[in-house]
Amino acid sequence: MYFPFIVPELVVIGFLIWIVSKIYKLTGSVKRLEAQVQELSGSSRATPAQSEAAPAFMANQNAFAPQPVHQSGLPYQAAAGYVEPEPNAFFQWLTEDVFMKLGAVLLLIGFGWFVSYAFINDWIGPVGRISIGVLAGLAIMGAGTWRIKDYRHQGSILLVLGSGIVLLTLFAAREMYDFLTPALSLAVMFLSVAYVAFVSVLYKSDKLALAGLVMAGIAPLLTNSPEPSVLGLMSYLLLVVIGTLWVVRLTGSHTLTFASVLLMLVYSLPFLEGSIAVADQQTALFFSFVFAALFFATNTMSIIKIPSNQARKGHIFTALFTGLYLFLWISLVITPEMQSLAYVFWMLVFSVGSFVVYTKTVNRTPFFIYGAVTTGLLFAATAAELSGPILTLAFTAEITIMLLLARRTIARHMSEKLVLLLVLPLVLSLESFVSSAWNTGFLHGDFVTLVAVGGALGIVGLAYKKTPPATEGESYWAATLIGIAFLYLLSIIWLVLHSVFIADVATTVSLIIYTLLGLGFFMVGRINDSEFWQLCGGLLLGGVVLRLLFIDVWQMDLVGRIITFFVVGTLLISTAFIKKNKKETEITQ
Repeated sequence: MYFPFIVPELVVIGFLIWIVSKIYKLTGSVKRLEAQVQELSGSSRATPAQSEAAPAFMANQNAFAPQPVHQSGLPYQAAAGYVEPEPNAFFQWLTEDVFMKLGAVLLLIGFGWFVSYAFINDWIGPVGRISIGVLAGLAIMGAGTWRIKDYRHQGSILLVLGSGIVLLTLFAAREMYDFLTPALSLAVMFLSVAYVAFVSVLYKSDKLALAGLVMAGIAPLLTNSPEPSVLGLMSYLLLVVIGTLWVVRLTGSHTLTFASVLLMLVYSLPFLEGSIAVADQQTALFFSFVFAALFFATNTMSIIKIPSNQARKGHIFTALFTGLYLFLWISLVITPEMQSLAYVFWMLVFSVGSFVVYTKTVNRTPFFIYGAVTTGLLFAATAAELSGPILTLAFTAEITIMLLLARRTIARHMSEKLVLLLVLPLVLSLESFVSSAWNTGFLHGDFVTLVAVGGALGIVGLAYKKTPPATEGESYWAATLIGIAFLYLLSIIWLVLHSVFIADVATTVSLIIYTLLGLGFFMVGRINDSEFWQLCGGLLLGGVVLRLLFIDVWQMDLVGRIITFFVVGTLLISTAFIKKNKKETEITQ
């Protein structure tokens, strides 16, 4: 009854999409014209040498054939300042044959209502109803096969429409009339989708193959099975995944592998939330490992065969989501006692497999991509076995060794990005700053944690400072890491002294130590002409003075204030006797 209202709405939507596509193309044309105008106006400012050479240039041109020449004497050239933007793939697909797509949607909706109406009014028998629907879908698929030879896009739409009609017909038969068995209806659905995939291989159509994969993923949901079989479902999905990977091998599509991973993630959700029986979970777990192995092998071969930058994004996402897929299954289904073993097993599979590929092909890309996945699994295995300060120490050791090795073995600009891994131990160590264990002394796990994390930051920072990137100046990451390590050192001094002495004494000693450290850094910077160490020393000394003037002057007793101000003031005055370096002496003279 709502069909008369849906038709004009869809037509209006299609018209709006068509208008937007025209505006998008017109905008690109205007940008190209603007760039050409700017290029021509810039060429008018020719150099004197170019202006003098203009007559000879024109004479040579006239000797052969007339060409349009600018007033500067130079020929017109295509604008080089404008770079054609890459069109959005989805938008380009949406605006191509938009009215045909709308017509296919209307036909699909109308056919669904027709089948339902025929069922309700009992026009023909059950077999006839289903036969008409299936035959209509097959006929449209045949028309799509005929059309795709000359019009690739239009034929793909008809193929998807016909296969969709077959799926809807069988769904209506199962849902409303309980006709056919779930296995038989799923088999017919699969055959129609498999034909779509076969045609996509013949005509090298990634979008058609992707549509077939989506319909194959939806098919099990349309069978209305009274007693779903996990073994049957997983076997069907394995067949779909193998077929999809076969298409990937023939067409070289990197998108289909990633889409297969997403499909398996969606089907994994009921098993991961714990609503499935344990025996069924174990069956699904076995299949999940098989899927992960297939994804790893297919993605690795695709990385080797298709090394383009555009394909690399798909490869990276496929590897990351495969790791996420494994992490969810291992952490939510496998017992805690076996989780670390499962993580280690897949670490070995990814690392050894990608290393073997590297040794055979000298292609480092799979090794780097799956090295990142292996690192994530290593962290997951560590978290499965440890907790508290011990976990922070383990993460710190693993990441420090990893960063030092990466700095020496891979490109330095790539190792700069790996520094972000240190965020993990940094966040975990924050709890140690406010731990109640500092009220009873400093010989405890939180003290060791802060020392380890601060020391790791300093070691990595110094290593990065000594090995800066070849194409850049001094690494800003090195200064950042050393600065954070410096803050850890100051915090440890403060916490240790306040856990041993009373508050005023601890504060006085802390400020004196801070002043000595600041003077030491400042002197090292002056002697070695290093602005970095001078800045560190100056900031520390400034912080001590500000604390004395605005905080401790109101909180410390009179004796503590006298001692602290005298000692710190004397140390600050001693800076006047620091020997200037040679460069500063020359400037003063």
